[in-house]
Amino acid sequence: MRKEEQGTALLSVLLLVAVMAAISATALDRLGLATRLAGNAAQAGQARHWLGMAEEIAMARLEAEAAGAGAALGAILDVERSIELPDGMTVRATLSDASNCFNLNSLARERSGGRLSSNPRAIEQLTNLMMLSGVSEGEARTIAESSADYIDSDERPNLRGAESGVEAGDVGAASFPNRAMVSVSEWSRVEGVDRELYEMLKPLLCANPDHELSRLNVETLRPDQAVLIAMLDPEQISIQQAASHLAARPRGGYGSVYDFWNGGALRGVSIARQASEQVQVESRFFRLDSVIDTDGPTVRQRALIALDDGRARRLSRSWSGR
Repeated sequence: MRKEEQGTALLSVLLLVAVMAAISATALDRLGLATRLAGNAAQAGQARHWLGMAEEIAMARLEAEAAGAGAALGAILDVERSIELPDGMTVRATLSDASNCFNLNSLARERSGGRLSSNPRAIEQLTNLMMLSGVSEGEARTIAESSADYIDSDERPNLRGAESGVEAGDVGAASFPNRAMVSVSEWSRVEGVDRELYEMLKPLLCANPDHELSRLNVETLRPDQAVLIAMLDPEQISIQQAASHLAARPRGGYGSVYDFWNGGALRGVSIARQASEQVQVESRFFRLDSVIDTDGPTVRQRALIALDDGRARRLSRSWSGR
C-alpha cells in the first residue's frame, strides 16, 4: 500500500472512531435521560399514592367531624397539616370549605331533559359581586349575562350578554360550549373578563358540579370573604357590616341561621327569603390541596370532596408538578 493510501485509510479509521464515539456519547446521554425519567416517573407514582392516602385520611376526618358540622368542623379547615412518611418524604395538606364562593354554574338552572336556562337571581348576584369589587354597573351586568350565556343551552344571548367570547390572550372569537364550567379558569373566556378582573375575583369563585345558588356556611366563612354575604343584597348589607358580624362569631359558632340573621351587626336586616336561605350552618363541598416534595419533581394534588349524609366521596382530582 502506498503512503498516500495508508494516510487515507488512517483518516478513515479515525473518522469512523470519532463517529462511533459521538454515537456512543449520545446513546449514553439518552440512556441517562431515560433512567432519570423512569426514576422521576416512579417517584411521581409513589407521590400520587401518598397523596391518595392523605385524601383518604381527610375524608375519614370529615366523616368523623360531620356530626358536629358548623364550628366543630371549622376547627379542621384552613390549617396545613403535615404527614411524615416512612420513606422520609412529607405530605403537606390543607382542607378548606369549597362552598364559600360564588358558584359560576348557578348562572344556569337545570330544566327537564337536562337543558340549562339562565338564572336571573344568580346573574344579579354575580353583578353585585363585581360591583362591590369596583366594576361599573354596566360592565358588571354585561359580563354576568355573558357568563350565563356561556353555560345555558340556547343560542340566544341575554339582554346584555353574548353567545361567544374570547380565548385567553385575546386569540379571537370563540363559541361558548353551552354547558357547565369544569373549572373557574373557563370564566376567563368570557368577553370583558380581563386578567386583572379574573385574578381579583378568582378567590371568590368556584365551579362546583351543581347548579344551585351558592350555599354559604357562616360557621366557616372568613371575614375577608364578607363580600359574599353583601352580594346577597348590597342595599341592605355592606361589606363592613358582614365582616364585622363574621369577626364577632361566637366561639361555639352561631348554631343556627336564625341566630346569624338576628344578632350582632346584622340585627334587623331584612332581605328576600330566597337570598337569606342561601346562608347555611353546614357545608357540602370541600377542597383538599396537598403537596409532596420528592428528589425529583414536586407533585401537587387538588381534590373536590362532597359530604352527603355524613359520607364523604371524591368528586374530582387533578395533579400538577413543579
